[in-house]
Amino acid sequence: MARKKQTRGKCVFCGREMTRGGLVRHLKACPQREEATSAANQEPGKEQILYHLQVQDAWWGDFWLHLETRGSATLADLDHYLRAVWLECCGHLSRFSVGGWVEGRFQRGDGWSRYSGRGLNLRISTILGPRQRP
Repeated sequence: MARKKQTRGKCVFCGREMTRGGLVRHLKACPQREEATSAANQEPGKEQILYHLQVQDAWWGDFWLHLETRGSATLADLDHYLRAVWLECCGHLSRFSVGGWVEGRFQRGDGWSRYSGRGLNLRISTILGPRQRP
């Protein structure tokens, strides 16, 4: 069986093109990203934890996006951003899951039910922890 061709993306900081996995590794060491991060850290304001998110289409994974967001951002903020840069063009809707999606509800092994009813008002920092994988 022929191996599926990997889709490619471009680093917004330096313009280098690579595969999804290559971009994960690249972002850790991209000099232009480090410069942008250092400049942002010099600005006044409260220091916040940033979360690196990998977003992909629900079916084949051919379409993907790496992004960083503040922990104080909500799922509504993320939804608004994704609609502006990606989803709205095709009339698709975003669907968030951590640990999977079953029967229209989030599923998570450590008691996802405590978030029930909060929906898009959930903060990213409430949902995700270090190295959390969907």
